[in-house]
Amino acid sequence: METTKVIITGIGSTTGISVIKGFRKQNKFITKIVGTDINDKNMIAGSSFCDSFYTVPKAMDRNYISTLLDICEKEKVQVLIPIIDQELLIVAENKDEFNSRGVTVVISDPETIRICNNKYLTFKFLKDHGFPTANTLIANEIKDPDSLVYPIFVKPLDGISSINAFKVNTPEEFLIAKRKVQNLVVQEYLEGDEYTTDVMADFAGNIFAVVPRQRISTKAGISYKGKTCKDSRLMYLGKQIAESLKIIGPANIQCMVSRDIISYFEVNPRFSGSLPLTIAAGINTPLWILKLLNGETSPNGLLPFKDVIMTRYWEEIFYEY
Repeated sequence: METTKVIITGIGSTTGISVIKGFRKQNKFITKIVGTDINDKNMIAGSSFCDSFYTVPKAMDRNYISTLLDICEKEKVQVLIPIIDQELLIVAENKDEFNSRGVTVVISDPETIRICNNKYLTFKFLKDHGFPTANTLIANEIKDPDSLVYPIFVKPLDGISSINAFKVNTPEEFLIAKRKVQNLVVQEYLEGDEYTTDVMADFAGNIFAVVPRQRISTKAGISYKGKTCKDSRLMYLGKQIAESLKIIGPANIQCMVSRDIISYFEVNPRFSGSLPLTIAAGINTPLWILKLLNGETSPNGLLPFKDVIMTRYWEEIFYEY
């Protein structure tokens, strides 16, 4: 059996490690994991799970794509899985360059990335396509803070990992937030239970996996306790949203549910940090990437999954120096 070489970026992140776990939990294909990160090898845990590792520039560096291309050529990589939000658009825009060198990039098209990476454009897309969504405004366009219904929730237009995302209770707090954080959007404050729906599409955009999961406890935007949920509403809407956005490969779609009212507020066109829960529920999406690359077709209809509860704990990695 030939070895499939996969490059995974951002392996210092929870998401990068989660994707590695998916590849390591299968034995149908032999894989070699090439990891990259902006941090040095002995400063992150994820490098210890890779077969080879490279420190790379930040995604906004002009040499980022050429560095990835050089690594792909040196390692004879067949698959690239980008992880970090800031790199998704530039990688998508250069997908043809990777393809010309025999590297399949598991990512949606640039226009899909542009919509998903912008919280206001995501709101507009969901609203224009008839999906239930949290009302969203651009903070700098709000002339009268007193006109807002408080509390509200603010976050950066292109924010990640819940950084600078917080509840605002008064007009005075809103003005402080505007001075503190650039490019804020304002969303109606949502109460209830938070859900993320992991979806997976093949390279033609056919959705074959939709797994809603409740985020019972989160820290810094990452779920530490969660459970899968066979909620037909979330499964239906998750599939419809992913199809409307023309998702290719993985995505995760976030919403709040309160008294049967569903409000979607974010779509991330990449794997999620809580991917291990979806894998434990019986849908190993990294394995499916290998299946698709090896000529298997995606299922007709959605894959079944199990009811599983996830809790997490810390594990240490040590390096001598």
